[in-house]
Amino acid sequence: MRLDSRKLFPYFALLLCVGALGWVFSRKAPAPADFTFANGDDIKSVDPAVVTGAPEGRVIGNIYEGLLNWDPEDLHPVPGVAESWEISEDGKTYTFHLRKDALWANLAGDTWPVTAHDFVYSYRRFLDPQIASQYAFILFYVEGAEAFQRGTRKKGDPVDVELTDPPQQVIDDGRPHARGEMLRAKFVSVEEVKIEGRKRPARVYTVEVDGEQRQYSSKADKLDDKSIRKCRQVLNDVESIAIRALDDHTLRIKLITSVPYFINLMGFYPLSPVNQRCVETHGFPAWTKVENLVTNGPFLMESRRLRDRIRLIKNPHYWDRDKVYLNTVDVLAVSSDTTALNLYMTGKVDWILTVPATVVPELLKQKREDFKPAPYLAAYFYRVNTTRPPLDDPRVRKALSLVINRQEITDNITRAGEVPATHLVPPGMADYDRARQQHRKSSGDSAATSREQDIKRAQELLAEAGFPGGKGFRKIELLYNSNETHEQIAQLIQAQWKEELGINIELVGKEWGSYLADQHNMEYWISRTGWIGDYSDPNTFLDLFVSDGTQNQTGWKNAEYDKLIKLAAFVRLDDSERAGVEKGVRALPNWSAKEHDRLLSEAVDLATRMKRAEVLRQAEEILVREQPIIPIYHYVSKAMVRPYVKGFYRNVRDDHPLKGIRIDQDAKARFLKGEGVR
Repeated sequence: MRLDSRKLFPYFALLLCVGALGWVFSRKAPAPADFTFANGDDIKSVDPAVVTGAPEGRVIGNIYEGLLNWDPEDLHPVPGVAESWEISEDGKTYTFHLRKDALWANLAGDTWPVTAHDFVYSYRRFLDPQIASQYAFILFYVEGAEAFQRGTRKKGDPVDVELTDPPQQVIDDGRPHARGEMLRAKFVSVEEVKIEGRKRPARVYTVEVDGEQRQYSSKADKLDDKSIRKCRQVLNDVESIAIRALDDHTLRIKLITSVPYFINLMGFYPLSPVNQRCVETHGFPAWTKVENLVTNGPFLMESRRLRDRIRLIKNPHYWDRDKVYLNTVDVLAVSSDTTALNLYMTGKVDWILTVPATVVPELLKQKREDFKPAPYLAAYFYRVNTTRPPLDDPRVRKALSLVINRQEITDNITRAGEVPATHLVPPGMADYDRARQQHRKSSGDSAATSREQDIKRAQELLAEAGFPGGKGFRKIELLYNSNETHEQIAQLIQAQWKEELGINIELVGKEWGSYLADQHNMEYWISRTGWIGDYSDPNTFLDLFVSDGTQNQTGWKNAEYDKLIKLAAFVRLDDSERAGVEKGVRALPNWSAKEHDRLLSEAVDLATRMKRAEVLRQAEEILVREQPIIPIYHYVSKAMVRPYVKGFYRNVRDDHPLKGIRIDQDAKARFLKGEGVR
């Protein structure tokens, strides 16, 4: 379909002159890449263990390869470094068989085999408390993983005391050193000791070494007791983590319980392997520099210019290189949706992640081939810092949520079919959707309240909290990462809170890195957040908010919520429930014994899944009642991609690996000639 940019001219003509062209010509761009896309904000790092953002994931997922990949059409797991795998009958032991032609590579052309030992090292590093990965919890289903990362242990457990910092540049007989000097000991106890003039106490560990008790602390130099020795950290025995290399090409992972979506996690970018020699030779962050980087994915990172672009090139050593059709890819750091659209319309990029809300109606009206909003497993919501009064009062948080006119936001700002949301988990997961429907039907909870009723209730709650008509309510801030749509939504909500509740808020827009840091450190009042499902299960949204979760970042804690989230991982049918299912199946006529056994297995599986879904639904109801987050809407994908781009599939996570994407050069030449953009 012809790109009728004339109809979009009123929306971005001025910015076209001063925005996109300025962005392009203010830099000396390299020769055009085979494929170029606007990636949103500049990435923080290419270390899989320390990042959490989608912009980083789109780079990391193409320069590294994990055990598995996701099929780009429907996201089912497909072989990656692991060419095959088996899952034990009880669902708790995974055995991965690694391909022998998988290689590490760098720009200089050096290569090394990728082995099971690389994954053991990488997963242990990922769980290291010093790394403090915000995604560490996704491996907590592995035996010993949570205790290792959190440092929980009992008297007599073996521990490793790291006495010194690891060297940054050490090679000994060709083998890099993972840590500083290590001391093997037995754990005795730990206590917190107050440090004069400091808010945070020191943790003092008592350990036993050859029958002698000693005390260690990372803050020993700040304590008066000189018998306490200095250490970097005290770790559980790393061998307690049930991740083993059975040989160079066989990896075994043992879980504490069967987890239905665990296999899907093996394709998630934080679980990409990293090269031990590279990491420990150069140290962080130097090992992530282009000239030092060693990766194993379909692409290598050839260059990076901060706040500009990353150039990726095809990895000639990748095991499946015949399925990599792009020789060069440019990943542009473009935080402005308007600038990204301008670059797209002028032929500078082939794919943009989203479009400015102002042009959505015109794009839909044109029924364009390259703009097809689709369901997206993602939620737009506000985090609330529940440690700061008056936001520590759930009545205040509920009042803030009740007066937001979500329909006005989706009708007048986003305008692409987004769904107003009062719950966090998006629709589209069959078991969970059924659990919600069954609850509404059985409870009779189907009557929607009017906006007038919601506003009245919000005003009552605010008055009950001690702020009638907003009197005495201090000015607070609403943080968001700088973006036109986020700002427009924040401005509308700011006005609604002022008009309906009489409270004032200040809007604070920050660039991506600063925004993430403020949110992670809880240096905010209310913060805009978007969360894309990491896998197709409600748990990917709900386990964010367990009390000690690294992604919680609200300060909210609820013991009942924590219990339900943990319980969901262990849900099984009890004897009476299983007997009821079996009785129903056995009553079916005209089926053979073999067919009855198959049906029984399927029925038990379905009943178990539904029981689990109901447990998660109950947890979400607590989240909605306590309101540490304020859901706003559920996304739809709003990407634009050129018709000559082949191998690009619109899936529910809007995830598009570059491997398999190709450019129909003849179609591209005809298309761009017709548009007159080149």
